[in-house]
Amino acid sequence: MFENAQGDPIPDSGSVTSVFLCDCFLHDVSTQIREGYAGKGIEVNYYVNIDRRDDLEIGQEILVCEFDSNGMTVRGSGKIVDIQSTSGMQFGGVPEYTTIFI
Repeated sequence: MFENAQGDPIPDSGSVTSVFLCDCFLHDVSTQIREGYAGKGIEVNYYVNIDRRDDLEIGQEILVCEFDSNGMTVRGSGKIVDIQSTSGMQFGGVPEYTTIFI
């Protein structure tokens, strides 16, 4: 879906597609991180560390779900407000990763 200047969806302007990114863990944002983004006028609630991804963009909707025998449970959702990619560091055995803030 495309949005108008106010951020409202424009009817019949496209379709929504879901893409599985990877297995991940949703983290609540610390007070320190929240204060840093508040200075930029951005509200951040969660961050997710995932395998290195260069195809994500700010503004994309992210839905973090947990799947078990009872079905799917939504743990967090929102639009990406910041993307940070690193390389050469070990995180959970993955040498390159991306952190997305929602």
